[in-house]
Formats: sequence, C-alpha cells, structure tokens
Amino acid sequence: LAGDKPLLRISRVRQLGVMRFLSTCAWGTATFLWPILIARMSGDAATAALFGTVSLALAVTAQLATGRLIDAIGPGKPTLVLACLAPIMPVLSALAIASDSLTALFVVGVMGTSAAWS
Repeated sequence: LAGDKPLLRISRVRQLGVMRFLSTCAWGTATFLWPILIARMSGDAATAALFGTVSLALAVTAQLATGRLIDAIGPGKPTLVLACLAPIMPVLSALAIASDSLTALFVVGVMGTSAAWS
C-alpha cells in the first residue's frame, strides 16, 4: 500500500477515483430501485423481471452500437452525448414516478440502463 500514497497525491487520480465511486453508487442504486419501483407500480414481480431482461438486452445492443460509433468517428461526440444523458435520466425517472406511469418508468429505466452501459 505504500506505493499508493504517491498516486493519491495526484489530483487527477483522486478525481478519477471519486468519479468512479460516485458512478458506481449511482448505478447500484438505479439497478436496485428501478425493479422495485416497477414491481410496486405493477403489483407483479414478473414485470420487474421483464424489465431486467429487456433493459439488459437493449443495453448490450446500445453498448455494441456505441463501440462501433466510437470506432467510426472517435470518442468525442458519443462521450459528450452520454455525459449529457447522465443528469437527464434521474429527472426523467422522477417525472415518471411522479406521474405514476409504469410505462414511462419502464422506458426511462431501459434508456438509463442503455446509457449507463454505453
């Protein structure tokens, strides 16, 4: 662990560590809450399972498409678009919950999963 101390003195390393910690916490919270909220709104655990299946299947597709796009045009624009989606997804989730719309929450959850994995 003695070799870690010099790394932690570098500002960029600390910033990267905080960024990765926060994004991991956010993703963990989202993957825990979306299925619970969907199950409660629908009254059916199978709907939450369907959400998990659909969201992860589409996330794979989005991840592959993003990789191909980055290979074709570079990482700049796709990274900017995905970074802009990060603050929008919680707002859309809150609106879906506030409107008590299962369909909206399902769609926003799938979009959020796809964006997170991309």
